[in-house]
Amino acid sequence: MFWGSRIDLPTKKSEVNALIDLINHRNYPENSIITADRGYESYNLIAHCIENNQKFIFRVKDIDTKNGILTSLSLPDEKFDITVTRTLTNVQTNEVKKNENNQFVFVPSTSVFDYLDSCNRFYDLSFRIVRFKIADDKYETLVTNLDENEFKLDDFKSLYYLRWNEETAFYYLKHAVGMLYFHCKKSSIYSRKYMHPFYFTTMQI
Repeated sequence: MFWGSRIDLPTKKSEVNALIDLINHRNYPENSIITADRGYESYNLIAHCIENNQKFIFRVKDIDTKNGILTSLSLPDEKFDITVTRTLTNVQTNEVKKNENNQFVFVPSTSVFDYLDSCNRFYDLSFRIVRFKIADDKYETLVTNLDENEFKLDDFKSLYYLRWNEETAFYYLKHAVGMLYFHCKKSSIYSRKYMHPFYFTTMQI
């Protein structure tokens, strides 16, 4: 497992942006996979991983929830393994407004997507969606860029479960050790051992 950390101000913090910063400026070992929970669901993060050739597995909101990246897609209500391509854009042409087959994702000026600007109006983003059953009436849904020839649908339950040791370690640090809140008057007191670990894990395959 490999760790990364960044300190943000209380008034300006974002775990997604912190992870993007680490992906852009840290060289992870070859064949490493970043895994993260639903708090990291972001087209921008997915694009940064792909542009940096970084493998990832991100848990996302399930198909029946609102305000997720899968919301507008027509997906089966069962386990599946599907690759989709979405075209992100910051313009509203007639084609975009019509949005046949839910191809387009309009990115308003209030949202951040780093690969769109006044010159680049469209960005095709392809990723794989896997959904598998974890209980009689409960599913887990992940997005990834892992090769379907190397990683089959049944592999993802085990791959994502590898995060659980990190989750329990964070819980122990925050509650049992008493690091839920860390107070100090001087910024120099912060050192690497006190940096808050973000809820993502990097594994090497």
